[in-house]
Amino acid sequence: MRPINENHTINENRQSTGHVALFYPKRFYSNPQTMETNPYQHDNDEAEIRRITKRAQAEILDLQDALIEKGVVVTMLPGEPECPDCIFSGNWVSTLPDGTACLFPMQAPNRRAERTPHLVKAIARHYEIAQDYSLEEGKGRFLEATGSLVLDHINKVAYSTLSKRTDEGLAREWCEKNGYRPVIFETAFEDGRPVYHTDLVMYIGTGYAVVSFEVMTEGAEEVRKSLEASGLDIIEISRAQMNAMCGNALEVIGYDGKRYVAMSSGAHDALSDQQRKRLLGHIEGIIHAPVPTIEYYGGGSVRCLILEYF
Repeated sequence: MRPINENHTINENRQSTGHVALFYPKRFYSNPQTMETNPYQHDNDEAEIRRITKRAQAEILDLQDALIEKGVVVTMLPGEPECPDCIFSGNWVSTLPDGTACLFPMQAPNRRAERTPHLVKAIARHYEIAQDYSLEEGKGRFLEATGSLVLDHINKVAYSTLSKRTDEGLAREWCEKNGYRPVIFETAFEDGRPVYHTDLVMYIGTGYAVVSFEVMTEGAEEVRKSLEASGLDIIEISRAQMNAMCGNALEVIGYDGKRYVAMSSGAHDALSDQQRKRLLGHIEGIIHAPVPTIEYYGGGSVRCLILEYF
């Protein structure tokens, strides 16, 4: 097995990577098939799609530039025109530090179409596809990759909040096969709906975790104890900060192995000075770019946009 970036060697004992992929959208608009579970999305009419697409394209390019400026290797891939959420690349596939990849089942039919044969073949050229869970879609069981599973690779722990997009049995099965300990919890938005993806609630970096306990309705104490047992510095964010996408961020590696956290400019601005100071005690800096169009119409932010290539 070899990593997709030949300049990086396989190292299972690391949390983050210096090579990522972004998807450049051919058409971008609010996905009607995911709005039931995603309260962050705002509807648009057909006449707006051309304008919205151009703005989303510019935001993707701005994010690419911000990452490259700090030495992160970025591969830009073409999006599918009939898949409005194709830019949220880390939901149908993920790669692991051991050089393997896994395909995941998606709830929305038009999101399943993102998993095109040519993209799967491209992944398979560089990674062993160790598991393919896509057939679970026919059974109504979903597990949307790094959206559903926030992974502590160093301590081999997988955090997961239950929702229509995250099946508990499938999450536990994935953990058993891949050697991760599952920590399952439940959450709720203000309207009572479960938070649809775990990567909105929390992210884990090298030696630290950023998490919103305020939105957890079950399992918060187990999550806290697990993070503490792993020796992680816990940086808490509020419900309002989660809604500002402060939890939808990702640690990446830039020049000279320096670690950064990538997030949206909106999320960056929503952090307090003290929270930023805590973060900067673990990383070299914060990479941020404005993605307001993507957040407003797509209901996702920077972590959702990034596919990690370990």
